[in-house]
Amino acid sequence: MIMKDAFSGLHPAVSFCFFAAVITLTMLYMHPALLAVSIIASASYVCILKGARHFLKTLLYLVPFALLMSLINALFDHAGVTPLFYLSNGNAITMEALTFGFFASLMFCAVMLWFACFNVIMTSDKLLLLFGRLSPAVSLLISMSLRFVPRFGQKIRSIDAARTQIGMGSAQGGFFRRLKNSMSVLSVTLTWALESSVTASNSMKSRGYGAARRTSFSVYRFDARDALTLAACFIAAGVTVACILSGGIYARYYPSIIVSGFGAVPAFGTAAFSLLCFAPHLFDAKEALVWRRLRSVI
Repeated sequence: MIMKDAFSGLHPAVSFCFFAAVITLTMLYMHPALLAVSIIASASYVCILKGARHFLKTLLYLVPFALLMSLINALFDHAGVTPLFYLSNGNAITMEALTFGFFASLMFCAVMLWFACFNVIMTSDKLLLLFGRLSPAVSLLISMSLRFVPRFGQKIRSIDAARTQIGMGSAQGGFFRRLKNSMSVLSVTLTWALESSVTASNSMKSRGYGAARRTSFSVYRFDARDALTLAACFIAAGVTVACILSGGIYARYYPSIIVSGFGAVPAFGTAAFSLLCFAPHLFDAKEALVWRRLRSVI
């Protein structure tokens, strides 16, 4: 069940800038400390938004993927100065290749978890608000696509459940029977999707879409809280980037592994990145404290 957290109540521009910052920094700088902070923050935020059960289901494919990615990188990339053992064809499995593959897989998992949070927070109406004036056609297409994907899945499940009641479900019968039933479900769903698109097009045309300059209504207002949050995110991201560019936070995996040690600059940069990544958690903690205080007064 999706939780309505405090961070989702901010202005869409603030939420979009936050996700853009954390995802970009996670992808560009594969420092172990930054990756650890990013994956812990993203995993815990997924648990807040979608629940621990959904997160455990996500781990069922993220963990095997991370292990497989590390193994594949070591098998096909033989760079590095520390061979662990040699294959039958003479190629070496190096510690550097295994380490790089492991942290690259962690980076991918963290980005996937952040995008899972992005899909919950940045709803279609928020994206339409942000990009509607820049490109109304593109923003409308993105909004409709984001809305269509979950509806398509729900329709497939609904049709399959109805056909199951008459013995023609996708999980009933032998292999070829199940395949035939699944194709029938898909055919019916595609027909519904085409009919829905025609209906939506006629409805928009009858309501005058495209006849004049488009206006938009929004319930979101950029207030002082949004300004302070956006400024804090920019400052935290800027401090992190400054520490990286100064060389205080540094990680190299080829040809040998060199990672920046402990010090004032790495600690300061990691703390700033932690503040950025855990900003939604701080909002939720503040709301929980306020709610607990109000309940105690009552």
